[in-house]
Amino acid sequence: MNYNSINVANKIYTCSSETKIIYHSISNPRFEEFCYKFKNFEIGLGEYKSEDYWKPFIKWFKRYRYDMCSAPISFSNKTICNVETIAKLKNYIKKSILTFPDHFEHANELVCLLEGLNNTFENPYLKFYRNFLNEFNSRIAFLIKESRLITVVENEVKYCFSYNEQIPVIGIREMINNDCFKKLLLVGPTQWYPKYIFNSPRAYEIIILNYDWIRNFYSVTPSFICNSDENVENIINGDLKKQFHFSSGVNQIKQMTVSNEKNIKDFYVTPDELELEINWNEISSKQTSKNDSDSYNVFVDARLCLLQNDRAVYLEDGENSKIIIIDIDGDDESEDEDSSKVKRILASNIQQGMFILLRTEGGGDYIIPIANKLMGSNAELARQYQKQWKQLLLNELKSKTFFELSISLLELGAKLVNEINLRNWTSEKNIKPSNLEDFKAIMKLINLEELTEEYWRYSRLIEIAHRKAGFKIRQMLLKQVLTSNLKELEKNGILEFKLQDNEGGSLTAFRVLSISPDKYNIAINHVGEIFNVNETDFNF
Repeated sequence: MNYNSINVANKIYTCSSETKIIYHSISNPRFEEFCYKFKNFEIGLGEYKSEDYWKPFIKWFKRYRYDMCSAPISFSNKTICNVETIAKLKNYIKKSILTFPDHFEHANELVCLLEGLNNTFENPYLKFYRNFLNEFNSRIAFLIKESRLITVVENEVKYCFSYNEQIPVIGIREMINNDCFKKLLLVGPTQWYPKYIFNSPRAYEIIILNYDWIRNFYSVTPSFICNSDENVENIINGDLKKQFHFSSGVNQIKQMTVSNEKNIKDFYVTPDELELEINWNEISSKQTSKNDSDSYNVFVDARLCLLQNDRAVYLEDGENSKIIIIDIDGDDESEDEDSSKVKRILASNIQQGMFILLRTEGGGDYIIPIANKLMGSNAELARQYQKQWKQLLLNELKSKTFFELSISLLELGAKLVNEINLRNWTSEKNIKPSNLEDFKAIMKLINLEELTEEYWRYSRLIEIAHRKAGFKIRQMLLKQVLTSNLKELEKNGILEFKLQDNEGGSLTAFRVLSISPDKYNIAINHVGEIFNVNETDFNF
């Protein structure tokens, strides 16, 4: 692990004791009307809101609203919304004229308001900051909540500011390993940011910009003990005093309201209302519907992980299921895997914020092609034997339950048989039983007893090859990781690695954004498959 030096820690302490936090609220009548109409549209739909027809429509508008509130992006940004998208939305809602006549007019009005915004080329957040910043300094940075929007914001900033040098745009994760900034520019309600951004700030001035119709409440408790309480200025103006509070512990805290009067009276939205919900069951149902129809397919318990760039993947929640992660803070020189930058850990130990490695080119498990190459001419027969005995065992489940099959194997001399082990033994992810007696019982059951020794030998060959392949992949990755710009991974949450061995395809490191609280029972062949979770269901 890399720890901050004493000098850096001292800078952070000094910075924390001198920080100014300045809060501005701004208005934009067009966007406020759009958000107001959308909120009323949702309410007006009532129980129809859960209809399959309206779900993708609402989901798209929520995402657009959230992106516009959480990052300094222009309403006309083509990455977020373009002319083609608006045309498709118009075409989509035409179907509601007959099926939902009472809601067509309101839906059409919403799309027209979106079209109006898209034609304005306005960027309220950046317009304010451009007028607010009277100097360029390399220690000024934009802090963005959603790392998937960093590249979009970088392009906006590039064309908005005339400075010769680009103002950096960073994600929340990068703040942990950064020194102190002169000014840190934020957008959106403070609740969207981790408390340490304000409790132990790494900027001498934090400027927060938020729309005046988004409620904001935050209490700052300093992480460092400092002696600046006597000099604290706490200036809160207008009615927003009820919405935004700071406790003492920083040098100056100010609130300034840019707009004198809100466009729509009594219209407010909470930060929680704006945030995008993760509907795990909906995401799961879309992917699991692609499972093989064969009822005797091997199914395993898995956790659904939401990854960077709107991707998701199932990771098996078994006791022996492991996955490679990249630890940005790991030791470059360490030969000990536990402290290295590249390590294998149990999939069940994956946590939010980690970077997991998945195969994104070549398909399937990244271990298998390299293991096959290591086995040479024995690979084809070894895989053939492995597939045969597993399929024959799986066929037994067509006429027996797991319990009945367990009893049959116990009677044939198996020692460690139960439903979990049976699922593992029939799985493509598992090579063989760890106990020879269990394997002998299986071979007796499937009428291949005379070939037990040969099949066991080839199973051991596969096992050894997989172990060597895993070590080889880790060594190849370690070389690439040490020469790669991991700041890009930390910033964007995704980084591709090309293995030297072409048969290994490419591997991509993804930041884990969230993990499903519940397990899902899915077909084993879908474990490790990356899929898109932001595809709309519009019939374009």
